[in-house]
Amino acid sequence: MALKFLLLQGVGYRGERRQMHVVLDSGTDSWIAGHMRWHKEKIVKSDVLSHPSDVEAWKDFDRVHPSFAAEPRNIRLGLCTDGFTPYSQTATPYSCWPVILTPYNLPPEMCMTTPFMFLTLIIPGPHNPKVKIDIFLQPLIDDLKLLWEEGVHTYDISTKQNFFLRAALLWTIGDFPAYGMLSGWSTAGKLACPYCMENSKAFTLKHGGKNTWFDYHGKSKDNVKAMMDIKEFCRRKNLELVTIIDGKLMKPKAPYSFTLEQKRSICQWFKGLKMPDGYGSNISRCVDLKSARLFGLKSHDCHIIMEVLFLIIVCMLSDYISNPLTELSIFFKDLCSSKLSENALRRYEDNIPIILCKLEKIFPPSFFDSMEHLPVHLPYEARVGGPVQYRWMYPFERYLNKLKKYVKNKARPEGSICEAYLSQETTHFCSYYFKPHVRSTRTKIGRNMDFDVEEQLHATLSVFRRQGKSSGKYVERYLNDLEINTANLYVLLNCEEVQNPDNKYFDKGLQALAWGPMRKVKTWPIYIVNGFRFHTKSWSEGRKTENCGVCVRGNTHEEDECDYYDILNEVLDLEYQGEDENFVCLFNCQWYDPVQNRGTRVHPVYGLVDVKHSRRYGKFDPFVLASQAIQVYFNKYSSGRRDKQDWLAVIKTKAREIIDQQYNVATAHQEDEMSSCRSVEIKKMITTTSTIEMELEDVNSSTSSGEDENEDESEDTLESNENSFDDSD
Repeated sequence: MALKFLLLQGVGYRGERRQMHVVLDSGTDSWIAGHMRWHKEKIVKSDVLSHPSDVEAWKDFDRVHPSFAAEPRNIRLGLCTDGFTPYSQTATPYSCWPVILTPYNLPPEMCMTTPFMFLTLIIPGPHNPKVKIDIFLQPLIDDLKLLWEEGVHTYDISTKQNFFLRAALLWTIGDFPAYGMLSGWSTAGKLACPYCMENSKAFTLKHGGKNTWFDYHGKSKDNVKAMMDIKEFCRRKNLELVTIIDGKLMKPKAPYSFTLEQKRSICQWFKGLKMPDGYGSNISRCVDLKSARLFGLKSHDCHIIMEVLFLIIVCMLSDYISNPLTELSIFFKDLCSSKLSENALRRYEDNIPIILCKLEKIFPPSFFDSMEHLPVHLPYEARVGGPVQYRWMYPFERYLNKLKKYVKNKARPEGSICEAYLSQETTHFCSYYFKPHVRSTRTKIGRNMDFDVEEQLHATLSVFRRQGKSSGKYVERYLNDLEINTANLYVLLNCEEVQNPDNKYFDKGLQALAWGPMRKVKTWPIYIVNGFRFHTKSWSEGRKTENCGVCVRGNTHEEDECDYYDILNEVLDLEYQGEDENFVCLFNCQWYDPVQNRGTRVHPVYGLVDVKHSRRYGKFDPFVLASQAIQVYFNKYSSGRRDKQDWLAVIKTKAREIIDQQYNVATAHQEDEMSSCRSVEIKKMITTTSTIEMELEDVNSSTSSGEDENEDESEDTLESNENSFDDSD
């Protein structure tokens, strides 16, 4: 199985290990073999990074090894390994380590997907392999050396040619502990950073006894020892321990901590949180209102909280604290985009040290361990290695969960995984000999990818090409005069052939538009388009998910471009007369007022969008084409901020299983401008933050004499602060 990564849906090898013959085949379908040249034949050329082949590491490798780069079918590989327990968390500890290889030659929609994650070997448990991992990897290393130095004779079914196939390992993928095992570099201690190495300025805290990167750009609790270290390294009189009666120490309330009432308010907010289908898990099940804590969060849930929901939570704190946390959250959100601009990444490299310095003025030194230091190097990694979705652990963690389900014999977990894996692969290979219309593991349509390709091809006009699919039970109704005229006008204004008429379309398509739509329409509760699953407002009521948020691009009555937001009320199938079945799918929405600072407001620095739920758009213009809509969801702010009680936070979502290869360069430039604006504003806020901190120190020094009078209140604060809000549990 060490050469399993060569079996690209039908690739096989036979003969001795030094005399192999590989067939780059795909059964009766050769399209996958043809995709192995995609990285070389793609047309998109810009400074936007959307694939590993766009980045410096790939290009530098090709310059250093021109003979390897001359053959576009040579494979670039990524290797991932991580330990997982095949049993439940409460069972006896067991560590099983699958080793997975994935090719990067393929286009974005195929790269890093399950069919192209190849299980090459399994390091058996029950113990962690630790330093012995090199021994287990030796067979795979030997095969990789063979593929790099000599190559194997291969037949390409797509071009009907023979060639020598070679392979190169670009990088390894793993979490920080697994990285230490694979690389051999210790990820603990003062030299934990693999970039800084011996040039690190980390030091050991006198009281906490932990290594910290504080004051370096730079996981302990905010405990008593952390407060003792503050006195050694910081000038924060308001956070230093105070000696009270009988020599006891009083821990003051930190300004960045939530009160017990605030934590309960946040947990109550999480309890009522609804997100779109497939966007995240049901976080409301992870809330304990009694203890005001979150538990059992998955890694993807933490990812969503850090990038999106964290922005809503921290607004309960003062701007002095919430602004740096917001900037950190936006930094990770921008860094995890599907497409990255090289210019923006260089600005991220300049911004993140400033953000961390601002955080160092808020949190104690013990907070800044190696994990808080590593974000300094992440923009450089993205610039060299490309978008993070090709290098992070989420696809592999989902794959490990799939392998965990293969374990049926608890006494032999590795054997169960291998047997089930081979059976699954055999079934998948056989599916290539079925005709395309036969549903199989290969032709399985994604959850939010339902549309009829033939119906698109037969349509005479662009508006009649259905780009989605309705679902559920429809209800028929009749449009009134205002509705039918407004809907017909909107279709005419958004039909390309009407704006640029052509004689060949006149007889069929344009004639159908000229007659106008029928009054009788079908209304559907569900519509799947653009990789999103939309539900109407009535259909979403009583459900755990919320899929009715809609966003489209349009103009206000002042002719300014803006985004329109609303809840989906109806999905209409508008039918036009003619020889063919001509349908146009429209979304019926009542929009929030798009006027800036009246019904919609956008943060000038961070770009965060809020809508006022009591303000509606005055004109009757409810219809948009379903193909124009993207999905959003709205969140209420917690009760901690009265100035935000009438506003809803707008959060845009990414399409599921959809990757747009034709990147909009204008959008990239807009993101660059926004990033540049953030960079300037962040630097301006450094002076403001320092001034606020000095004022806080003066206030606390003037009130330090009266701290003894508030002894009882401080003890209560200490008790509530120890029960801090920690989602890692």
